[in-house]
Amino acid sequence: RCFPRELQTLGLEGVSDLLSRPLLALQMLGAEILLARQAAGQPISGGALQRLIESEHAQVRSLGVKLLGNLGDAFLLEQADLIAALVTHPLADLRESIRPVIVRLAKGNGAFAARMGTALVDTLLRKSLPDGMHEHVLRILRDDLQEFLTALPKETVWKLLRSKIAQAQELGGLLLPSNVKDGELSVREIVLLGSHDILTVREASWTLFDREIPRVKKDLRTAVGMLDAKWADTRRFAADSF
Repeated sequence: RCFPRELQTLGLEGVSDLLSRPLLALQMLGAEILLARQAAGQPISGGALQRLIESEHAQVRSLGVKLLGNLGDAFLLEQADLIAALVTHPLADLRESIRPVIVRLAKGNGAFAARMGTALVDTLLRKSLPDGMHEHVLRILRDDLQEFLTALPKETVWKLLRSKIAQAQELGGLLLPSNVKDGELSVREIVLLGSHDILTVREASWTLFDREIPRVKKDLRTAVGMLDAKWADTRRFAADSF
């Protein structure tokens, strides 16, 4: 950092040697050299970038993702598979550090958002993932890819709800009011959702119940089942509704 011009003149072979050393200080020096080269518009080898991202040191990995994020959007849009791999990487710091890149690319490219979102929904439905991964994927879908979620078909919403993964069910619950049209669920199905173990699903059932009042009135025998729901919050909702 003290000698940016001098750092830019160091060759990639020397940088590669620094990155191959186990010491954090040497790897950080190699990363700083690559940052200086990038700032000067000089090329960076894919191998060097990969070494940074795969480093055993979190600080070095973070710089690797920073280098990746600094590359042009046109290039990054062609690296959707690499970005998807990073966002579901076993190391939590890598998963988090790539999020700003995803947000930036998704805002400007619907096709990228759809590709990334589809991959993440598929990941969310997988049972065997590292600790914290399901929650991480849910956060990205919920907070960073909202526009993609609005286009998910009701079949996918039901797939999420029927999953045995709590986070997938939570996402399904969030999407129920917006992605399932009025009249597509029976009163009985709405009542059954009111006893779901996931809060967002129960909340969705309350919203759907309120939107379907004319149908509820026609099928009161079924609708009063809300009063016997498994959860107290749904029973309270039902008591206030009748």
